[in-house]
Amino acid sequence: MTPRTNIQVINDWPGSGDRGERKVQTTLIYNGDNTVSSWGFLCDDDDDGRYSNYALPPGQGGRVRREFFKIFLDDETLRAAQRQGLARAPQSPEEARRFVTDYLAKVYEHVKETVETQTGVRYRPGGWDEMAVEFVFSVPTTWTSHDIINTYKLIIRDAGFAARAPRHTAIVDLTEAEAAAVATVKSSPVAFRMGDILLSIDAGGGTTDLALMQVVSSDPSFPQMSQLDSVSGISIGASLIDRAFVALVQSRLARVPEVHSQLIPDFASTMARSHAFKTVKHKFGERAYTQSVYKIQMEGVAHNYSNEVIGVENGRMIFSM
Repeated sequence: MTPRTNIQVINDWPGSGDRGERKVQTTLIYNGDNTVSSWGFLCDDDDDGRYSNYALPPGQGGRVRREFFKIFLDDETLRAAQRQGLARAPQSPEEARRFVTDYLAKVYEHVKETVETQTGVRYRPGGWDEMAVEFVFSVPTTWTSHDIINTYKLIIRDAGFAARAPRHTAIVDLTEAEAAAVATVKSSPVAFRMGDILLSIDAGGGTTDLALMQVVSSDPSFPQMSQLDSVSGISIGASLIDRAFVALVQSRLARVPEVHSQLIPDFASTMARSHAFKTVKHKFGERAYTQSVYKIQMEGVAHNYSNEVIGVENGRMIFSM
């Protein structure tokens, strides 16, 4: 990419179909021998509701699903999750490091293949390895320790970025809050002027990051900003919404224990990953999607199934505003 070309966003992630997703979900499914079975959107087909969020029942291959593991590179965050009894939390920062390395290795291979295909260098002598490539990474705002930043740099290299070609480099440059502020200025329909101040709020999967910035150059190609206040982040994100929804569904199902035999394994977590729930979550608050009652389809449940005790009507679980 040069200053004269537009940014090309990868949106053909494996398993995403025709959805054109700009972000790929941070998910891995491991085989019993710790090799990666699938990653990202491919886990939806590999999982198909049969696997638990942490492990299969004994005798079913030892398959393990891992999600939202990047934040657990921070030892303090990991210890807090373990104290709360979060089943999906890694056993140690070292295990979290393995998950992140395996995941980024898959991202690297897909980026490599995509760039090779779109630029036509795959079958040229030298190809990808002789291209000048700079990988720029941002980090969660909650990461304040130099040790964790250095660990992340090693993970990036172990995953293949800037490790296999002499003209490839990888840098950790911005926090995710700062990167969100830059993206806002670059893509916003609002024309920012010199001296304008903006508060960027980046609500992600594991954290919500805040950045108070002032525009010091309004050049649309290369906007520049200065930081007015220390960038901060809090451990609140979409994954916590998912966990709360899972807990709510589980509490309802607990009222009628015999209903479990009629549902697929790990039903509550599967429901939280469903398209129906994600649509409600992503559109929540928009006027066109605001309803007094939300009815979410229950996968694998007959359309004529109703149960007033657990709030199910015609195969859909009902939630009030």
